Amino acid sequence: MLIGENVNISITDHDRNSTTYRQKVDSYIECAYYDTSDLEFYFYRNPIITKLEPNSGLTSGGTVVDISGAWFAQNEMYGQFPFCRFGGLVVRGRYISSTRIQCTSPQTTASNAVKIEVSLNAADWIDTGHDFGYYEKPVLNDIRPRYGNIAGGTEIWLKGEKFSNATNGLKTVMCRFTQISPHQPGDEDDTGMQEEDDFNAPVRFMPAYYVDQDTMKCASPSGFGGGDKVWVDLTFNGVDFTDNKFEYNYYAFYGSFPKSAPYDATNQFIQVRGKGFTNDMAILCILDNQEMAPLSVHYNLIKCPMIVDHDKRRRLKKDSETKSNHGFGENDFGSVPFAIKLEGVKQAFGNFHYYRQCVIDDVTPLIAPNDGKGAIYIIGRGFRDDFENSKLGCRIGNTLAQAQLLDANTVRCTINNELPLIEEGESLLVTVALNTYSWAASDFSMLPYGVNAMYPNMGPIGQSTNILVTGKGFDNDLRENGRCKFGTEDHYIIVEANVLDNEHLICKSPADAFSLPDGASEVISVPFSIAFQEDLYFPFTQGGEKYRMYRQPRLEEASPKEVHVGRLSEVYVTAKEDQPFWQPAPPPTGEQFE
Repeated sequence: MLIGENVNISITDHDRNSTTYRQKVDSYIECAYYDTSDLEFYFYRNPIITKLEPNSGLTSGGTVVDISGAWFAQNEMYGQFPFCRFGGLVVRGRYISSTRIQCTSPQTTASNAVKIEVSLNAADWIDTGHDFGYYEKPVLNDIRPRYGNIAGGTEIWLKGEKFSNATNGLKTVMCRFTQISPHQPGDEDDTGMQEEDDFNAPVRFMPAYYVDQDTMKCASPSGFGGGDKVWVDLTFNGVDFTDNKFEYNYYAFYGSFPKSAPYDATNQFIQVRGKGFTNDMAILCILDNQEMAPLSVHYNLIKCPMIVDHDKRRRLKKDSETKSNHGFGENDFGSVPFAIKLEGVKQAFGNFHYYRQCVIDDVTPLIAPNDGKGAIYIIGRGFRDDFENSKLGCRIGNTLAQAQLLDANTVRCTINNELPLIEEGESLLVTVALNTYSWAASDFSMLPYGVNAMYPNMGPIGQSTNILVTGKGFDNDLRENGRCKFGTEDHYIIVEANVLDNEHLICKSPADAFSLPDGASEVISVPFSIAFQEDLYFPFTQGGEKYRMYRQPRLEEASPKEVHVGRLSEVYVTAKEDQPFWQPAPPPTGEQFE
């Protein structure tokens, strides 16, 4: 084609509402070539804008705005780069993909909304249809309260500066809760490296609401555990956060114990168990609608007074004496509400009941196995389990046992936890409580007995092998009644025991054959236990000791028949095939052989 020549050009028009070429339109333009040149002019398609976020940012600038759409491009050869214009301020953008670019908002002095435009050549601008609102960066000075329940929903008041009601109702106005690493500075793992970098801090957002220019509020989220600490800060656009952040602590209530007590209890307290408590918290105990300071506060425990005051104690006693329709007579003193108020939030724990303390008159027997099902009977007055929040329990030494109310004067105490074996001359106090906490005064102690080991732990069937049993508690008032039991509850043999001292006794393996089920082998291991009291007290130990019974081998030959005196020689002994030597197989690795 010649310079200056007019050329007919066929143009295919594009449907702007579609991503495909729909119709062909023939048109003619005049192209005048006035001179030859190596310069090129690059034509591009204008991008389409579908989304822009955030749509607000700080007057100090620096907010990264994400713009989504189509037909974004970057071509360095032709100087094609994304640009954004905020009002009259132009900034260079960052190309991410053909459907996304980013621009950083420039600094400005005015807090207002400006139009955002996009261009790929900084000359031809496209109106995005979105405005960008500038605001001054808010300042967060404090939050109250600093503590909240793990259930969430605690209303947190944020005090600060430069809060604006223009943000009210915007979904991007939020409080951010970021969990603080539980590892303290300096904490190291086994490799000597700090684990702080490995902590993936959970983050939760909650809507924030404008109150006035110095106050906003938001609710604490759930999902954190008792004792967790989080940082709280504020954002108006979901991207830019306040410089200051404040620590917020989560606590949890697990319950209170006991739920009842004697009306005249002294030196006792109500335990409120949980997690995340501190001495900095505003904590009050509320008993019978009277607020009192706690006796002490620990990380997982709050101790509250059990009795309001002496006047309350006298009134309880007087009210009990005048009652005629409650149903429990002189031993009942009624119930009062109990709660905890923490940082102004009340946590109720139901009613707390007062009763008259029971009295222990006798305990029998005073000897029992340290493990098994040994029964001890406590005899006294005022035993009951019919009032609100009653929890009958008994205790032997510091070990809790199962209590069963037989009548108003008798409690059966069953040993269901292993008791410690004690030294000679020592004993374990036996007591009972109607709430498993306020233990009645007791002058009765018991001596536990139990087995530590036995030797030998195997012997031939039908022969009385002397077995030395070691343990503690054997030298007791019932030593003459000592006996050893071989077998189970259904199949067993009992033999007499000879007590040597407090830690040793001897008994013989049974010479009689066991009554075994049909088809059972005579070569067996049987449970072994000892006892001193009568059978009605379930006296036998259940420590897991076993005695192995085997058939005695019958020797047939020894070879050689002669050896030199003073010289070590090997002698091989053989047994008959029908009565061979017996040797237990070694236990599998990692398992205990029984």
